[in-house]
Amino acid sequence: MEDKKKSGGEFFSVSAEDIRRMLTDGAGPNELGGYLILCRGAGIYNSTAWAEHSFSTRLGITRSQAQKACLWLCERNYIERYKPRANIAIDALVPDPESGRDAAENSQPRTGGHKWIVRKQKQEIFNLPNSLIDGLGTKGPPLKRLLTLIKPKIRSGISPPTARLDAIALLLSLYKAQDIGLYGGIDPDIWRAEWVPMESYNLPALHEVGDTDLLIKQVRRDGEYLSPCFGKEALHYVKDEDKRHMRFLHAFGQLRLLGFLYEVIQVWDCDPVQHERAKILYPLYVCNPSARDNLEPALYKRINAIAKEEYETSYGIENVFAKDDGRFLLAEGYLFRYVCYEDEEDAIAMSVLRLKYRAHDRDTGEGMAEQFRMVEAWEEALRDL
Repeated sequence: MEDKKKSGGEFFSVSAEDIRRMLTDGAGPNELGGYLILCRGAGIYNSTAWAEHSFSTRLGITRSQAQKACLWLCERNYIERYKPRANIAIDALVPDPESGRDAAENSQPRTGGHKWIVRKQKQEIFNLPNSLIDGLGTKGPPLKRLLTLIKPKIRSGISPPTARLDAIALLLSLYKAQDIGLYGGIDPDIWRAEWVPMESYNLPALHEVGDTDLLIKQVRRDGEYLSPCFGKEALHYVKDEDKRHMRFLHAFGQLRLLGFLYEVIQVWDCDPVQHERAKILYPLYVCNPSARDNLEPALYKRINAIAKEEYETSYGIENVFAKDDGRFLLAEGYLFRYVCYEDEEDAIAMSVLRLKYRAHDRDTGEGMAEQFRMVEAWEEALRDL
């Protein structure tokens, strides 16, 4: 889950307009997933050698299903057969993703092998990670794992193909809604979990640190919010409102269960839902062991060290941390502590969701770099306390 500042080479682009049109036209999971595979194969160009075999191996479907999906896309002009021309200077530089090489590494022109031209709109472009299609390390492609492992809900009328389609459609909408720079993840208007002050074990919800103007606030989770309007947008092709909402909740739950989303607790200068200009002060805790192992930035360790010393000194209470990461387990859930200054009286803790597989594009790289800078600045400010 490392994010690097890159302007290309590890992501591909799709158009939200094309995705909406495909869903309106009645695309199934094989057609929608196949289109993503062709976009990945084309990369920054418009033609690709990937075809039915790539559909089959990267989606886990049969050859005949892959051929049917290709035919559907072709009949509706989302793709068209590649026709070699005399002047192939541009198409000859199409990177061959099967070889793992970028366009710049293809020093020899390629004059054959292209099978499809991918027709993409220029509006509402957003980026997807190559790893979504290719996989990471020894793990198989995440898209294939999603389509293989997602659970239907037969009694509620959610068949396996329906569950697969909804999951891909929702995942794409979440990618479009993610902005690491602005939100540290997905827009909190779509999903958020709020944290409220709580006293526990003779420890106050708010503690003043010595002669400083620093405050330690102790909080517990107070439920989560998921926007039904976002479900209406993501699954717009489902006309019945009740069925759409049920399918939306099922797809969202499956994406979280299968690890495509994880929670990040952040401290904001004010409520980002109420105030458009709210800013992240720092990420507090990353609720995913793998992401923490990959050293995604968070300030919880430094805060917990300060809180532990302060509580022992001020209240004579030792061993107030049941977990080495500073969480304390109560019947109501975990407690966390965060710090802010007295003049930041509107500061709050709020969770957002973050996608596990992210495009290594410039915006994501800058967004994650800013998260690191936040933590470094606060680490320095707290070091001399």
